[in-house]
Amino acid sequence: MDQPVMKINTEQWQAWDIVSIEGKFVIKFVAEIRKHLEPLKDRVTPRIALDLTKTTHLDSSAMTLMLNFQSRLKEKNGGMVLFGANDDIMGIITIVGFDSFVPIYRTRPDFERGVAAHKA
Repeated sequence: MDQPVMKINTEQWQAWDIVSIEGKFVIKFVAEIRKHLEPLKDRVTPRIALDLTKTTHLDSSAMTLMLNFQSRLKEKNGGMVLFGANDDIMGIITIVGFDSFVPIYRTRPDFERGVAAHKA
C-alpha cells in the first residue's frame, strides 16, 4: 500500500520565509508541518509563503492549519500567502472559498511580483 510521503524545506526570500511542501499535505503530517511553522510565527512581522508547487494532495486539516496560522500571523501584522498549487488543489481552494482568506499566487514569480508591488 502507498504510504503518504512529505518533505518540507524552508528558505528565506527578502522578508519572507518560504516553506515548500512536497508530497501530500494531509492530516498525517499536520503536526510535522506545524513544527516548521511555529518558530516562524515568532518573528517581529512574520511573513510566510507556502510553496505548493510539489504538493500533490491537500485535505481539510491542511486548510484548517493554514487558516489558523493566517489568523495568528495577522495578529502580529504579518501574513501568509500560497503559491504554486496545481489545478486540483486550486479547485478545492476556490470551491471552499479559502482564497478569500489567504492570498494565492499561481507561480513563484507571480508571488514575488505581487509582494513587491505591495511594498511600493
